[in-house]
Amino acid sequence: MTFKLLRFLLHISTFSLCAVFTNAQDSRFPTILVKGADLSLTECEITRVLDDGTISFKPTGEGGLEQGVVYAVLVNKREFTRIQVTEEKAKGSFAKPVPGHRSLKGLPKGTKVMLQAVEGGGASKYVPLRMDELTIDVKVVANLAVTTMSMNFHNDLDRVLEGRLNFPLGEGQTVSRFAMTVNGKLREGVVVEKAKGRQVFESIVRQGIDPGLLEWTKGNVFKARVYPIPAKGDKKIVIAYEQELKDAGKGFLYSLPLHFKAKVDRFHLRAEVFKQEVAPDLGSNELANLRFEKWNESFLAETKKENYLPNQSLAFLLPKQADRQRIFVEQEGEKTYFYLTANPKVIRKAKTLPKKIGLIWDASASARNRDLEKELAVLDEYFSKMGNLTVTLVVFRNDLEKPREFTIRKGDWKKLTEVLRKLPNDGATQLGVVDLTKYACDEFLLSADGVSNFGQSELVHGKSPIYALNSSPVAEHAYLRNLSQATAGTYLNLANLTKEEALAKLSSVPYSFLGIKQKGESVTDTYPRTAVPIDGSFSLAGMLRDKGAELTLEFGSGGKVLYTEKVTLDRKAQASDSGLARRIWAQKKIAELELRPNKHEDEITELGKEHSIVTRNTSLIVLDRLEDYV
Repeated sequence: MTFKLLRFLLHISTFSLCAVFTNAQDSRFPTILVKGADLSLTECEITRVLDDGTISFKPTGEGGLEQGVVYAVLVNKREFTRIQVTEEKAKGSFAKPVPGHRSLKGLPKGTKVMLQAVEGGGASKYVPLRMDELTIDVKVVANLAVTTMSMNFHNDLDRVLEGRLNFPLGEGQTVSRFAMTVNGKLREGVVVEKAKGRQVFESIVRQGIDPGLLEWTKGNVFKARVYPIPAKGDKKIVIAYEQELKDAGKGFLYSLPLHFKAKVDRFHLRAEVFKQEVAPDLGSNELANLRFEKWNESFLAETKKENYLPNQSLAFLLPKQADRQRIFVEQEGEKTYFYLTANPKVIRKAKTLPKKIGLIWDASASARNRDLEKELAVLDEYFSKMGNLTVTLVVFRNDLEKPREFTIRKGDWKKLTEVLRKLPNDGATQLGVVDLTKYACDEFLLSADGVSNFGQSELVHGKSPIYALNSSPVAEHAYLRNLSQATAGTYLNLANLTKEEALAKLSSVPYSFLGIKQKGESVTDTYPRTAVPIDGSFSLAGMLRDKGAELTLEFGSGGKVLYTEKVTLDRKAQASDSGLARRIWAQKKIAELELRPNKHEDEITELGKEHSIVTRNTSLIVLDRLEDYV
């Protein structure tokens, strides 16, 4: 094959292979990763070919290569030659042809090739294990949803595998169940203190028995060791999580993105909405042939498919009635819990737009997960609204770059946009290296996921408002929310906001729940207690001491009450047996304590154990024998 023909084939094959380049499953969905060759394609650009045949190249995307690993050079989906990476650096790699395979000498600089790791070629990356069966069960009561995923993973190899389960959750989602098969039987996990769980786990492992331990790591990601995965066998994992649904204006929105890249043999979805008067709206749903039917006092939607690619989102809207309150009162032993939702009037006040803004930009490796286009679109709308301003750009990773100042006229920020697009995302993240008191700005825009993995983890701030923008699926939501609220700013989770909604938050004074008023002390332990931004619906959980009570909810801006709403609680008339009120109360309290996790560590731990909720300080452990639980 001539190099002229090779260059032509490389040109046409680049486009046909791009779809295969990102063949990993979406990071927001649970996966089991096992060690093996990563057979995904990595596009690389040749930067130089030396006389001795050594090739200098760099990946054009986010994919990385491993030193010492043998890769096939693919042209038009066919192997042209093989190379072995001899040196791996941040800005480039070096490789030599494998003995017996042709050289790439003479290949011009700038040529792009596709590389794929060779089985048995020394690769040791973690790759997804095949999921052959997926069952999703969704139960919704009012605006509370419980999603249970039952996943069966199949090992096609002739050897036992060890894997690790990765399960990222979104903001406000809490794990409530973890189970897995042990010796062919499904075993349920129990919540234990994290340190004790680790101790028990290691003790059981030394006995030759293999437990499962689900732990909460940074950024609302849950991980577990999965072993053994039998040769030519299966491992079943069950995970359930709870959440309060987002107010989408006309109703509460349930959304579950299914972004698989591979088919499953069997797929089963069941969604049930309890005691709903109006049928859920499937207007934004992508799953074909799905509809809700009236079933007793509920609405039910169900579908079963075989050899199915689940790459579309499940979404439905629960229409709400104007000014309607939903209240649940539940007796649990000697305690009575209540949970209520209301639709308070939202009174937005335009804020005085700043003239000097500090743009604090995370350019560490984790920033590769941000939705750059969405963040830039939000900033474009905001800067256009302000027109003329000065922006101080502060870029940080594990250290600070020298600040740069940009002058924006009539909303034109093209030069700043170009700088942001060209920033390399690499290195660790040290939030503590940022000291906002050093910059004279009216407000700060922090673009970061809040996950710090090096040095000092807390940013230093003054009195200027901080508006935290995050578009990553993995983030420290509690930290970013606390940072914003502490400075009278706002946390913008762009995964849950449209561009228009984000602009409205940036352009107005935060409108918040300010507290409750009551006669006497019939109601105690209510959460939230701190000022919580309100965009539509509002929910409150607490304990009821008497048969009933009357509350006044207060809402406003800057500490000033602008709107009030009365609520009447009745233990008998509003009695419910859903079992969710107690758990939601515990989750709301934990969320409040998580704003200062170090100060409330012991209390968070006890709440997690008492209410079977996985927290930063608790874990879910699965054991094989009953005596191990004791």
